[in-house]
Amino acid sequence: AGAGGGHMVAPELTKEVKRELLVVKMRGSIDPKKFYRSSDHKNGLPKYFQMGTIIDGGESGAVTKKQRKLSMLAEMMGDDKVKRRAKSQFLKVQAATSEGVKKSRPLAARKKYSTKKK
Repeated sequence: AGAGGGHMVAPELTKEVKRELLVVKMRGSIDPKKFYRSSDHKNGLPKYFQMGTIIDGGESGAVTKKQRKLSMLAEMMGDDKVKRRAKSQFLKVQAATSEGVKKSRPLAARKKYSTKKK
């Protein structure tokens, strides 16, 4: 990025950095009641970006050292609300998928691929 982009250098895209960018990209599905502005990069990951660390003010002390995590993904997975939502969504999708399989497969095919021992 040139002068308009603050002379940013394209950082190296490691596996961890890609994971963090995907978490930021999909943050709207984590908390559906919270509004996030859409990204300029609809199809892929941005080429130029910067990552930083949040520094608390002297008085606020919003996040203790014990609560701080190394990555955004680790921070979200440590949140009980996020865990409950992820589990409920997973179970909902799993139930819908298994219902569809049972209904779409003919009876003969269900008997043929049955896992029950005779």
